[in-house]
Amino acid sequence: DFHSIDVYHSKNITALADANYLPFIDNYFDIVVIQAVLEHVISPEKVVSEIYRVLSKNGIVYSETPFMQSVHEGAYDFLRFTHSGHRWLFRNFQEIKSGAHQGSFESLVFIGSHAFSALLRNRLVGIIFRLIFTRMARFLDTLLTSEWNIDIACGCFFIGKKSKKDLI
Repeated sequence: DFHSIDVYHSKNITALADANYLPFIDNYFDIVVIQAVLEHVISPEKVVSEIYRVLSKNGIVYSETPFMQSVHEGAYDFLRFTHSGHRWLFRNFQEIKSGAHQGSFESLVFIGSHAFSALLRNRLVGIIFRLIFTRMARFLDTLLTSEWNIDIACGCFFIGKKSKKDLI
């Protein structure tokens, strides 16, 4: 089974739900993907606890969170996560891999596109800016070590496995 959950109704979701209270039984999923959500919740630790609860033994979680990004979703954008902060949030999982999913130069493009959009009061300018410079930024990010990218990352990812011990 594949389930897609959101707080907004759309044709792509299977459950209209708040991530603080997932409408699934314990140990239901083998994999949970949570992308660009944790910055929008008041209690990300509660959401991570729910993910832990609904994952099966040895289940895998993939999470992406923003770091060097402008505010999005207005009044419902609460947090940013460093690489260390993201890993701490998932501390009860066995880490498989983590790092920057978009590096330093992609941060520069992301923030620059929003700055130019604001300056010219035109969102299309930012979209065009990103279309022009994103590929070059991705290439430049490959020239940096992960140590440099991680501290100025546009966003971070975490892949982890539910621990054998029930820690939460």
